[in-house]
Amino acid sequence: MVFPRRLHLSTCIALTVSMVLFILPLMSWASYTFTEIIPPGWIEAEANGINNRGVVVGSGRDEKGTFKAFLYQQYFHESGTYKPLIPPGWTEAFANSINDNGEVAGYGLGTSYKGFLYSEGRYTEIVPAGWKEAYAYDINNVGDVVGYGYDGNRMKGFLYRKGHYTEIFPAGWKEAYAYGINNMGVIVGYGRDANKTLAGFVYRDGTYTIILPPGWTEAKVFDINDQGNIVGFGLDKNYKGFYSRNNAYIDLSPPGLKLVEIYKISNKGVFVGRVLYKNGNMSGFVHNGNSSVMLLPDGWQWAQASSINDSGVIVGRGVPTIEKKGYLATGIPLIRVTPGIVFFGGNMKTARLSDRSVTVKNEGASELKIGTVTRPQPPFSIKADTCSGHTLAASTACEITYGVEVASGKTGISSSEIPSNDADHNSVTVTLGIYPDNDGDGYTLDADCNDNDPSVNPESPEKPHNGKDDDCNAATPD
Repeated sequence: MVFPRRLHLSTCIALTVSMVLFILPLMSWASYTFTEIIPPGWIEAEANGINNRGVVVGSGRDEKGTFKAFLYQQYFHESGTYKPLIPPGWTEAFANSINDNGEVAGYGLGTSYKGFLYSEGRYTEIVPAGWKEAYAYDINNVGDVVGYGYDGNRMKGFLYRKGHYTEIFPAGWKEAYAYGINNMGVIVGYGRDANKTLAGFVYRDGTYTIILPPGWTEAKVFDINDQGNIVGFGLDKNYKGFYSRNNAYIDLSPPGLKLVEIYKISNKGVFVGRVLYKNGNMSGFVHNGNSSVMLLPDGWQWAQASSINDSGVIVGRGVPTIEKKGYLATGIPLIRVTPGIVFFGGNMKTARLSDRSVTVKNEGASELKIGTVTRPQPPFSIKADTCSGHTLAASTACEITYGVEVASGKTGISSSEIPSNDADHNSVTVTLGIYPDNDGDGYTLDADCNDNDPSVNPESPEKPHNGKDDDCNAATPD
């Protein structure tokens, strides 16, 4: 995430609407692969935005130390290509976001700090008439740009739409910053109200909704998706992240962390940001509404996540050694099959033991595609299958039900293969077996309390005072 180097912005979060708060745990698993992003020869770089076509925008310093923006696109089986961006005559440029049409919003230094819109190879300066400075921050798919700047008196937000400007500034406020806009034109940001309290806002069709949770002292709203869910962070006694879902506001404040900051949310409701641990370590994270994954490339000192697209691909920045680099985090599927060994048992005289089910879950961060589950050898069979040929989104599951038909005293073992696109486990074996019936009385080892004595099983009558449990029932006298 890029902030103008000349601005000193404080932190926050908020809400004046009804809300419900939950404490959600953060977890970690190896569900992402990382690609470093830095143009060849550059001193440092950071990745700030990504669109749904996978094109990345960012900023950094080239080999001469000049601050420039860049475009990056990764191609299949290739390392990717870079294109530097800087408006003609400008000495600095920083890119913040990119829409699905490849249009870029950013800012830089010409005669003063100005925003820019890059579209089809052309640059358009963005600065409201009479303003001293402007910083373009976000852009939606129709080319609307939001940002903020200095009008000579105070900091204000703005909307740029087809050459026209609209001030984004709640009545009576001291300052305001517009940071996000969705494809419906709804704008979010934050600022200081008449009492100098940091609060967030949502701007829709000329109306402002102020965002500040009860009891909180600061609030900052950073992004809004097309479903109207907002994300940000702020302060009550601790710095916390929040997001909205189904008209409830979820407080993300796990134990062991000093702060949580949320920057971007996708149209799938997945959001990203950074966490700071109490020991000073910092990591990016992604949260899908149920659990979080920490994002820290191997060997890096720290990282944060800046943006995410609707396919779940994440960009961010961090420090592997000394200078900053950007990264691209691509989710991978992870298959989890439970249980992996299934044994059937009980009364074999029925010739049909109870069915057993196996759960297949995607514990990764991208779609898990299940192939055709192989059928086991008789006497085992598949009774129901919601997995074969299906695709599992992250954190979802399907089920396979196995059955067995046996004659009395028969045992056996077989297996069933579950293929998937998990690169490390592209085929998981489920082992199927029948508990042995060593004494041939029709009851398997799991149900027979003495499988070496045919006179002992759950159907045998209890003979009092013979010193053994004939009916496998501890409640009857032996």
